This record gives sequence, C-alpha cells and structure tokens, in this order.
Amino acid sequence: MKVRQPSPLENLLVKDPGQNNILHRLDITDYVRLSRTCYSMSEFFKAPLSIKTIKLPYYINQEPNDNKVKFFLRNNLNLLNVVFKKVIGKTQTFLNVTPLQLAHGARDDVMCNTLKPFFVQLHGSEKAGIDEMQRQISEMKDDHKPFDFNPIIQAISNESFNNGLDAKTSKLILSKATLAAIEQFRKDFDATQPKIIDKGMHFRWETLEELFENYVHAAAQWNHNYNKCALFEDAAIAWVLGYVPENGAQSFNQGLYYLQKDNPEPFKRAATTRNGCNFHVALKYESVDFLLSGSCIDIVYGDRCDRIGWPPMAYDSVQDLCRAKTSSLKTYTASSEESVSVVYNAMR
Repeated sequence: MKVRQPSPLENLLVKDPGQNNILHRLDITDYVRLSRTCYSMSEFFKAPLSIKTIKLPYYINQEPNDNKVKFFLRNNLNLLNVVFKKVIGKTQTFLNVTPLQLAHGARDDVMCNTLKPFFVQLHGSEKAGIDEMQRQISEMKDDHKPFDFNPIIQAISNESFNNGLDAKTSKLILSKATLAAIEQFRKDFDATQPKIIDKGMHFRWETLEELFENYVHAAAQWNHNYNKCALFEDAAIAWVLGYVPENGAQSFNQGLYYLQKDNPEPFKRAATTRNGCNFHVALKYESVDFLLSGSCIDIVYGDRCDRIGWPPMAYDSVQDLCRAKTSSLKTYTASSEESVSVVYNAMR
C-alpha cells in the first residue's frame, strides 16, 4: 500500500506554525486580532450542530431534499425539536418554526412523511410520534385570504389588441389601460402575500385552484381567443406561480401530467423544468407574445414552451394537486392502518 507523504506546507506548519517567520513581525494589536481569528475558526469547526441547524431548514424549504434531511436526523433525532428563530426563503421569511412546521407550512406532504418515522423513533411509539406531530401542527395558523381575480379578467376582456406590433420585437403592444391594470393586479396580489410568517402557512393553495377555475370560465367567454388566454397566462398566472412553495415548483418542473397519469412517475423533486429552465427565473422572462415582463410555464408537462395548453386540462391537473395539498394532513398524521384507508379512499 502506498503511504501518503505529507505536503511541504504540512511539514512547515508542523515544524514552524509561524513562530519564527511571522510572529516576530507582528505588533501586539496584530497578534490579538490573529488570536481572535484563530479562536473563531476553531469554534466554527467545533460546532457541527450549528451547521446542521443552518442546513436542515435549507433542505426542507429552499431546496427540499429528503435524503439530506434523513442524513441529518439519523445523526441527531433532537433536531426535530429545534425551533428555527428565522429562516429566509425565496420570497418570505419564516419565524419560530420546527422542521415539521416548516415542511407543513409549505404543504410538503412528501417531506412531512419523511419526518414521520423519526418522530416515531424519538417518541418511542407510532401513537406518541403522531401525537407530537399533531401538537406541532396545531400551533400553526393561516392568515391567507381569497383573492378577487375579476378585475384583471375584465381588463383583459376589454383589451382589443389594436395597438400594433413593436418594430424591434414584433410583439403586440398593449393598451395603457391594460398595462395599468396588470401593474395594479400584481401590486394587489403582492400585498395579500405575507412576507414575514410567524409559525404560519406559506401559501394558500386554494388560491391557485381558484385562479385556474377563473381561467377556464374566462377562456370560454373569450371563445378561447389565443391573445386573451396568452395574456392572462403571462400577466396573472406567471405572477401567482412565483409565490408557490419550492416543493410545488418541483412538481411543476416535473409536470403534473407525469405525476397524475395512470402509471405515474415517482416524485423526483426536479430542480429544473424538463428542458432545463429554472422555474422562478423563467417566470420572469419577457413574454413571448407581448411587450410585457412575465412568461408562464407549462406546468402540466413541465416545460417552458409558448403556452400552458388547453385551460380545462390545466385546471383539472392543478385542482388535483391543490386538493391533495390541502388534504395531505390526513396521511402523515394517521396510523399505518389509517394511512392505507386514506390513500385507498383518495384513489376511488
């Protein structure tokens, strides 16, 4: 077996870690500063728990990853009891939450089910583990309210698309009234989305379901006019999707069709769309059809293409996802026998 030889730098540090070559050149102020730096670095490497409490919420909320969460918890079950004072997400800041509350607040049922066996192990029985999960979830609140999409729908209904094409891009120029309505819609929607959430839910999934339900009705009234449907997707749907929690973005990246078909794909926590786009970045692209910032993603097939597709099909897919999100609490706070019954009834 080949024996590894120390590098010249390692030899130098062992024989002379600065005493002869460095320290005699420093004054007392430099020495004090250097000693403080060394102490800080040593404390950093002596405190792996602090690193875990930073990375654990990251892999629950910002880049959900079940395997990495399992790795942390296998080494320290007590991390389930840590209360994160402040977790900074992509669009929101979360206060005073446990790992379960952070996952449940995002309605990440997969992550909650990942945490469940560790609760059972920590508390000694399935009942005790589930009781603790229910206790933590009962502390949470939901301050979100329904949103009225009628004004933006009416503004798009009024748009006649008779302002011609932009000379450079050949995109449709929208009327000043429509642009003002879009700006107002986005401001109003932003105002309804809390930026600091103290032990609360992150997003109201029913709002997304209602958005697509409104889209279906509006598209029918517009006789599925391409321009009006495309404008609603880029002006409104893309904006609302920007607030979806990361586990939802992972579902949309993979494509709802593939998750809901008769022989569905397993949930892969896809980091990008099927053609390699970053979900949140792509939503802010310039519109394909209009002089407008905002470009919708095909969340049904997980692709950044020109359009979402047939509105009723998109609504059915979104409805299935949103209803699963809002009813998933039953699966991860149920016993093993009850979980089988819940899943069976959901499939009927």
